[in-house]
Parts: sequence; C-alpha cells; structure tokens
Amino acid sequence: MKSLVLNGNGCSVFKSSGQLVYRVDNYDSKSTDEVFLMDSKGNLLLSILKKKFTLFGTWEGCKLATGGCGGSSTRKLKEGTNLRFQVKKPLCFLRRRGDLPPCEALLGLEKKQSLYYEYKMEDWAGKGTCKIVDNLGGLIAEVKTKKKV
Repeated sequence: MKSLVLNGNGCSVFKSSGQLVYRVDNYDSKSTDEVFLMDSKGNLLLSILKKKFTLFGTWEGCKLATGGCGGSSTRKLKEGTNLRFQVKKPLCFLRRRGDLPPCEALLGLEKKQSLYYEYKMEDWAGKGTCKIVDNLGGLIAEVKTKKKV
C-alpha cells in the first residue's frame, strides 16, 4: 500500500476527478495490527484492529473517543469500547470441513443498539459463485464468473 504520509503504509481512494474520497493508513513503516480509516479531510472515522491469538482471523472496527490519531491508539481503550463491527475468518483447516463460512461479519455492535446485523459469505469452490447472505439466508449480494454467450 502507498501512503500519503512519508513513513506510513496505506492507500487512498480518489474520484475520477482526482478528489480524495477516503484513505487508510497505519502510520508505521512496519506491519501493524491497527489501521485507520479517514475521510477526505483527514478526520478519523474508524480504527480497524486485528485481534491476536484466536481460532479465527478477527478484525474489529472501533470508533476512537478522540478526534485525532496522534498517539491515541485504540489499544489503550477497554475491550469492546466503541465497537462498530467485527469480521471473522475461520482458519483454513476449519473451513475445509465445510460447516463454516469463509467469512462472517457482524455490524451494529454499538452499546446502545440492541439490534445487530449478521452477514455470511458463501462460496462454492470450483463453481465460480460467491454469495453474501443475511442471518435468515436472504441474498444480499452475489458474484458469478462471467459466462461466454
């Protein structure tokens, strides 16, 4: 990833007009477990943390209590504070059994919100199809391999 900051690792998304839409950066030249999502003005929107020592690859999106990134890491906040979403990806040997989805996302995990949304990714190896479904199995999105006509 290419950063707008000299010593960082990140990426930026631009409109076709060249205007900055948002950017992601970790403000560190080495790999880190935390990256920051910012709007076009540099305002911090979310901190995305990779959780360690789990049977699932787990990422959590948290909103910081402070507006800036300067030294105020979400690692210093208590677990679950300002949690917005969580994504889990089971390890390869667990997914091979076929009873776990390749990826699962939980949204709406704010403290005051009693309702949250759960999405699962279903893919069929060799079939060229991938679906995202809600917790009731309703189709949200689908990707298919383009077929020749």
